Amino acid sequence: MIKIFNLLNFLVLIFFVEVVSAQSPYKFKTGKELALLGSGIGMHTLGFLLHQIQQPLTAGQVKELTPKSINRLDRGAISHWSPKTQKTGTMLLGINVLLPLSLLLSGKVRSDLENLATLYSETMFFALGSALVSKPTIGRNRPFVYNTNLPLEKKTTRYARRSFYSGHAVTAFAASAFFAKVYSDYFPNSKYRSVVWCGALLQASVVGYTRYRAGKHFPTDILTGAIVGAFIGFIIPEIHKQEKNSLTEPQPDIAFSFSF
Repeated sequence: MIKIFNLLNFLVLIFFVEVVSAQSPYKFKTGKELALLGSGIGMHTLGFLLHQIQQPLTAGQVKELTPKSINRLDRGAISHWSPKTQKTGTMLLGINVLLPLSLLLSGKVRSDLENLATLYSETMFFALGSALVSKPTIGRNRPFVYNTNLPLEKKTTRYARRSFYSGHAVTAFAASAFFAKVYSDYFPNSKYRSVVWCGALLQASVVGYTRYRAGKHFPTDILTGAIVGAFIGFIIPEIHKQEKNSLTEPQPDIAFSFSF
């Protein structure tokens, strides 16, 4: 936990020595934004409706399940169960989702707040919305359903059939990729770009790992969520970029650290 907070502090400190030019690297069109936001909200609505009609496993179906039906890569997950790790993962996810707010430490980025808020809203709606639709559509059983040490009542709920793919992973990786992508777009020549990318994705990976240790997801659930989330977090800012980015290389500005 301490290492995670140290990483966040380091990433935040980067913004005390970087300045971006006044021009935003993004452009927006009302029609496109309405379409993106509408699609994201639509996925959330569809996911909610699908969840309502999804049928849980019966006691008889649970008894018929066998670990042999699970591929070897995922099979090890059925032995894990840790409510404490689940709580830790959820707390880390909250930190992860708030990570893009550190971009606002830059006054120049704050001047683009409305546009960045739009970008982040689109990213989060798409990321979580995709998982909300996938979970009831695929109906994959969570690892703990195969765990013989857990009571039957935990396995005969709708929640127990929402394993693929991980909502925590897709959200964490979308937020991390968004943060690193936007940082890179504002500071295209920053020597910290690789550090930001590696640090942000590492934090998201920790969130994904907690879902495995908690017995909530198989490795393939987490890997799929990571790929989908990272793609969404990258592509939403990318499709909004100016065709010719005229941002200049950021220069240190001592006064910048006193402007918050």
